[in-house]
Amino acid sequence: MSFIPGEKELVPTGYEAITVNTAIGITATVLTPASGVYSGVHAVGASISIETDAIRYTIDGTTPTSSIGHKIAADDIFYIFGKTALANLRMIKITNNASAKVTVFHVGAKMA
Repeated sequence: MSFIPGEKELVPTGYEAITVNTAIGITATVLTPASGVYSGVHAVGASISIETDAIRYTIDGTTPTSSIGHKIAADDIFYIFGKTALANLRMIKITNNASAKVTVFHVGAKMA
């Protein structure tokens, strides 16, 4: 995602579709792949689109509720950066189950 020469690029390396009902986060194997080019390396960022209904989320390890946490409406996209924030991400439905689409990013090689 970087377009600055000499900077490291964010490379999309994982995808997950999540049904948001009770408090849930990104699956650990999506954040830290067991095989492939990024084996054992933790994701550094994620793009999350909310498809069907509003949610709330936290990134400090606490559990969100239908009234506590950052509110994200259906059809919105939000971004989370940092290993700890990604590992601590928790999402919960506000009223109805929601569908979230997650793309995670790792740091790639320097761009020429």
